[in-house]
Parts: sequence; C-alpha cells; structure tokens
Amino acid sequence: MKDSTRDSALGYAGQGFSLLPLGSRNGTRPKAPHPVLKSGWSFRRDGDRPFVGQHDPRMIDLWWSKFADSNVGIITGMPSRLLVIDCDRHGSEPLLPPSGTASVNLGDLLSGRDGVSAFQGWCSDHGVDLSDVPCVETPTGGGLHYYWRADRPVRMGPWLPGVDVKADGTYVAAPPSSVNGVAYRWRVPFETLPVVPDVLLAALDGDRGQFNGGSSLGASGGLPATHEFVERGFGWFSGSRNKDAYRLSWRLLGDTYDVAIGTLYRAWQVTAQEPHPFPWAEVVKAYESASRRRAREVIPDWRPQL
Repeated sequence: MKDSTRDSALGYAGQGFSLLPLGSRNGTRPKAPHPVLKSGWSFRRDGDRPFVGQHDPRMIDLWWSKFADSNVGIITGMPSRLLVIDCDRHGSEPLLPPSGTASVNLGDLLSGRDGVSAFQGWCSDHGVDLSDVPCVETPTGGGLHYYWRADRPVRMGPWLPGVDVKADGTYVAAPPSSVNGVAYRWRVPFETLPVVPDVLLAALDGDRGQFNGGSSLGASGGLPATHEFVERGFGWFSGSRNKDAYRLSWRLLGDTYDVAIGTLYRAWQVTAQEPHPFPWAEVVKAYESASRRRAREVIPDWRPQL
C-alpha cells in the first residue's frame, strides 16, 4: 500500500474492510473518530444501531479527499469480518521461549501488563503459530495488533492482562495512521486474512472475567468444574465467596435460569458460614450482576452485507 492515508483507505476498502476516518495525524485526538461523524454515529449497544462504517470506495474517496490528514480506522467485527487482538506493551521484553525450550508459563505473566508477552505466551502454550499472522506495530510502547478473519460474532473487551479483543462495536487505527509523529506499521503484511484458529475462538468464548480482577488463572479451564463448587461451596477456590459465586454465575449464564439458580443454590448450601454468614441473597446478587454484564456485551442484532 502507498503511504498516503487516502490510498491506504481505498486499499483496505478493496480488501472488504469497513472504514471510518479518525482524527488528524497531527491533532490532539488522532485515534478518536473524526468530528465529521459526530452527528448520528454511535458504537453504543443500548438500542441504537451501531456505526458500521463504509466500504464504498466513492465514500472513502470523498472522506479522505476532504479530510486528507485523517488517520484510518477499520471497523472490527462483522462489518469487516475482522478480529483483532490488541496487545499493549509497557517497556518489557518479549517472553517467547527460544525454539526447542519449554513454553512460557502464562501464570508468570499475569502480574504485569505486558500484553504482547502474555498473548505470545498463551499462543505458545496452545499451539497457535503467529509467524505468518498479519501483524501491525503500534506507536504506543511497542504494542502489536494481530489480524484474523472472523466469520461469526466474537465478544469485544479485555482478555489477558494488557490484551483487548477488538470485534463487534469498535475499531482499530491502521497503517499509515500515526500518533505524535510515530506511525502504525505492518510488521507482517497480508493479501488474504487467515481464519481465526478454533482454539483461540474457544478461549474468547469462555469466561474472560477471571482476568479482570487480578486473578492468576489461565485462559481456558482455569475455573474448576461446576461439580466441585456444588460439592465444596464458594470461597475455597479464590478465597472469596462472592468472587466464586460471581465466576460460577458467569459460567452458568448459558444455562436456563432454573438450572443456573438450582446449581448455585446447591453450591451455597455447602458453603461455609464462618467467620460470618454468607446469605443466599449474596449469591442472587452475584448472578444478577453477571447477567447485567452479559447483557451489556450482547452482540447487536445486525449483520451488514458486504
């Protein structure tokens, strides 16, 4: 791709990506949506139709002819059939193991916020080869964006420490966008996007909430089996009865209400009530909290045609 943002934007549109112009490359908000979009656009999921960008080359040409200094934003998720794993890095060195050595223990990475090492370590442990995955170097602290094609919705939001999932409802800045004079740059360019691996999809479909409270759990299989909570109650796993109740509630959201509440009740019945009582109302509160959070993450009921 040529270095001008207009030519790059037209190239991305030709790849089937849906775009939006971002702020000026030299402005104060270079990664924010361009002010021209302020009227009638939204990524919110509270009933409004989310902004899905444009892939029409005529509109792309109009936008970047009028706002030539705009950065390039690519809409992730279903509008572009695109999943991006956004890895931040704050001054740490990569922790990928040398060839032929034991893989990095993900638990060793969770105390920091080096998303690049956390994600590379997870991929090493789970057999995901990143060598040919399209990858962008970001201008902020040595972060990386990994690109895959996603043919179904994936929940956006935080995953591993320092790692965000960019999918339905958001966007990424793409090369040659720049921040403070430092440009996004393709480290591994692409002609055709690879399909996201099944093992990665399975992890992203799982309980990501276990990483948001500073837990040292692994990405998949970190939470013990449901029957262990039914047999032992809440509190033995994380040290917090409320936290265990919330995490199990999150897992059970895929079941019917009656099944989920019945399972939680059986676990509560064997939960220790010392050194102070843990009333059933606290478990109900945990389930309702998990339900509200899931409702905020529901993928919008729209599927634009490309």
